[in-house]
Amino acid sequence: MESLRSSVIHNDANDHNVIVSVDSEELPIDPATRLCAAPQIVGVIDFGDVLLTKTVFNPAITIAYSILEADEPVSAGVSLIQGYTAQFPLQDTELSLLFLLTMCRLAQSVVYSTIKMLDYPDDEYIPIAQRPAWRVLESLWGRRAEVSAAWVAAAVRPDTPHLDKQ
Repeated sequence: MESLRSSVIHNDANDHNVIVSVDSEELPIDPATRLCAAPQIVGVIDFGDVLLTKTVFNPAITIAYSILEADEPVSAGVSLIQGYTAQFPLQDTELSLLFLLTMCRLAQSVVYSTIKMLDYPDDEYIPIAQRPAWRVLESLWGRRAEVSAAWVAAAVRPDTPHLDKQ
């Protein structure tokens, strides 16, 4: 771990901490819902978890949260990795750890929420990610070599085919 780059990271990039623009004349509106069909991310909030740590933890945490509710978690991870590395390339060692670190964040989320629920059993927010995290862990862990290779390839070759449908 000592050889990995360090930086100040957000450390909690999840869908509850993203600000989106839903009312722009340039964005399509879904006529059925009258909501923006393609919201644009315009910012992030909640900087209470910001810290100096290993740079690769930031994309791993972001991937973990982005694949929680995804119908195709491998593809969701590929898309996020492609976008992230287009702006900020990851080193080979960081890429090799990305899948494991993502799974670690999901496991950490499950353990943390289980412990917090003992203290706050009526808090509905605490267990919000628990079931989806278990689902993703169970779905991807058995395919870890394959998924990890796809995610590494996504950073190296943006045209990487997705594995979800196999």
